[in-house]
Amino acid sequence: MRRRLQRLNALFRQELSELIRSELRDPRLADIVSITRVDISPDLQNASVYASVLGDEQAKVSTMKALTAAAPVLRHH
Repeated sequence: MRRRLQRLNALFRQELSELIRSELRDPRLADIVSITRVDISPDLQNASVYASVLGDEQAKVSTMKALTAAAPVLRHH
């Protein structure tokens, strides 16, 4: 099961990166946002997503607010 979770984590990381790049049009998003890690729970019910933002502190804060606001849209996809 552990190998399956690793594959799913990588797949979710790639898909979320692509969705953020292509679907989100929020002006608060910084130019460079990277999904660094995804941890899916063993029961596949929850996932923790870790992001990295390149820029100053204000860009980081506004990008995280934009990603939090876009969470329902990303979950839907």
